[in-house]
Amino acid sequence: MAEGTDLGTDQVMNYTDITGLAGIAILAVALEASSLPIKRSPGYGYGLLCVVTGLLVVIPFADFSAAVYVRGVTGDLSITSLVLLSMVIVKRVFSLLTSSGFQIKAVYALVVPVGLIFYPMALGLGSYDPYSLGFGSTGFLASVFALAIIAWFRAYTLISLCLALAMGAYTVDWYASSNL
Repeated sequence: MAEGTDLGTDQVMNYTDITGLAGIAILAVALEASSLPIKRSPGYGYGLLCVVTGLLVVIPFADFSAAVYVRGVTGDLSITSLVLLSMVIVKRVFSLLTSSGFQIKAVYALVVPVGLIFYPMALGLGSYDPYSLGFGSTGFLASVFALAIIAWFRAYTLISLCLALAMGAYTVDWYASSNL
């Protein structure tokens, strides 16, 4: 086995691995939370069910956990995805309104068109790869920062939160990619 690939007990997980595996657990819990019918306040039993689901996804059975296998196929979820999935869990499990409807629609209005345009281009549709902007471009960083400031002053706190968390993770090299 090549050096650095040992999965024994001496292997230390980095932040990217923790976030990636936790992201899959959050996805599983959010899917569960959004699919189970709840007629009234869920209470502790429902919260406990979600905790058990999250643990079952990350606890290894045999060699790896279910989260490792899913992560191998899907990759890591974005910071924005983690925020939105966490909001689903908080809303369904704790019956708390995490953000107003217009905030969530604003995030979707920003993320969906960018994804629909950027992703096909990154796969080779056209000669330009817009993801190349995220590799240390000062102009891109300045425009993301400006967007966050505008969103904050316009009271789009959810957009500001997603952008701030993404830029923070990028700044401290939280994710494996050096692309913002």
